[in-house]
Amino acid sequence: MQDVDLRELRGRIPLAGDRALAEIVNGLNTAENMTATRAEHGFFSRVILGWNRQDRKRAIESDSALALAQRRMIAWAQETAQHLAFTDLTVGLLAMEVDNIQHDVVHLRNLNHQALDEIRELAGVLTEFIDAVDRRLAHIGERIDTHERMLDAHSRALLDLDRRVLATELWQSAWSDGDMILRRWRHRGAYVGLPWLCQVLLVARECAGGRTGQHEFVTGDRSWRERLADDILSDSRSELVRAQFGPQGAQGRKSVRVLIERIIEELPDPDEREMVAEVLGIGLSPRLRPPHRPIGYALARGLELSALGAACSEDPARVAVEDARRDYGNLQQVTYEEYVRGVIHEQADAALQARGALRKEREEQNREADGQDGVEKSA
Repeated sequence: MQDVDLRELRGRIPLAGDRALAEIVNGLNTAENMTATRAEHGFFSRVILGWNRQDRKRAIESDSALALAQRRMIAWAQETAQHLAFTDLTVGLLAMEVDNIQHDVVHLRNLNHQALDEIRELAGVLTEFIDAVDRRLAHIGERIDTHERMLDAHSRALLDLDRRVLATELWQSAWSDGDMILRRWRHRGAYVGLPWLCQVLLVARECAGGRTGQHEFVTGDRSWRERLADDILSDSRSELVRAQFGPQGAQGRKSVRVLIERIIEELPDPDEREMVAEVLGIGLSPRLRPPHRPIGYALARGLELSALGAACSEDPARVAVEDARRDYGNLQQVTYEEYVRGVIHEQADAALQARGALRKEREEQNREADGQDGVEKSA
């Protein structure tokens, strides 16, 4: 049988320590009993048993040594037992701490479940609150939409009212301005000394370039043209010119060349001719005047050429009509009334075209200025 380390055995079989302790105690009791028994033998008993004194002495010494060894074994066993008791105490304390921790874990778990339930309950309350807020906000949004529609309606109504007020103010201003031009022409000597055909053209140009033409540009109302034509045709001074045109019908038509020749004849002063031509836009850049129209340009060109006198070797009226036809359109024969209404429409259309081009140019300049401002701000 091989020697066995009691500590290793106890590590594998925990009860081996208790069993070893019991065996040692049993062996100790046996050795002590054997020593006591041999010490108590009498003389005769030892004779009968065949023991002599020398044997008895060696036996007692052997038994005493065995007993001492067993006592030392007992002491080691007691020390081991005390260590085991301390280890058991430590393990017990640790087990108690583990139990306490387990109880705390269970308690915390219960608290977590309770907190989770409370969180769920709170989430439900928040959900209801959010739903209520959403419904309220939706209701508010609907009311805001309603108010916005009402405000839009009011804004449109106010804008329409503003437009009407502006149109009314423009109409009043245009009417007043046109009336002033006519009264100045009829009673205050405006354009006096000029041929009547030139006066009609200049009155139409003044109305088209003033507030009357501006009213038409903003509102599109062209009624002032017919009203001005009626006022001019009803003027008492026009009867003489009407007679010069001749009777109504084909016989009362005159070519524009004939009209230019008559104007040149009635305006002998070259300076007056040049002045009227320049008032009608001759010599100006297209950016500084309304566009030319056939009749108006032909009259202005004829006056310009006739103002040159001997420097112009050709017939001014013929050259003026040819230039007008080449650059601005055909020229037909006209009656007295057709001439009046024709020059009014020409000057009104030219003013409309000039105002439209001016507005477009201003819009482009504003866009360029806005773009430059945006670039500067971004930089």
